[in-house]
Amino acid sequence: MNNVKDKPVKIMLDKEREMLFTLNVLVDVQDEYGDVIEVFSKAMTDQDFRVIRMVMHAALKEDDPELTVEQVGRMITMSNLPRVVEALTEAIGLSTPEEVEGKTPVEPKAKQKA
Repeated sequence: MNNVKDKPVKIMLDKEREMLFTLNVLVDVQDEYGDVIEVFSKAMTDQDFRVIRMVMHAALKEDDPELTVEQVGRMITMSNLPRVVEALTEAIGLSTPEEVEGKTPVEPKAKQKA
């Protein structure tokens, strides 16, 4: 069953931008870090800044191919970091099927049970 939604998530950064995790984005993430699910988990729960910047860049450059990693880094500040992580979590959630080869999907931190 394919329950992946092809709807971009909008976020206001330097301007309104859209994130959609297409196959190209997933390949870029996989090429850089390996296990996509593990990377998404690090971005959403560990708040690893390098991973957040890399995943945001991969997602945003689908809509703006000229965008650089450094430009994305300048768009993310400590004051908007929670909003960025929330938007990433939403975009990842919409792009990830309920099960990926037997792996449980990553739940946003707010939805995880203690």
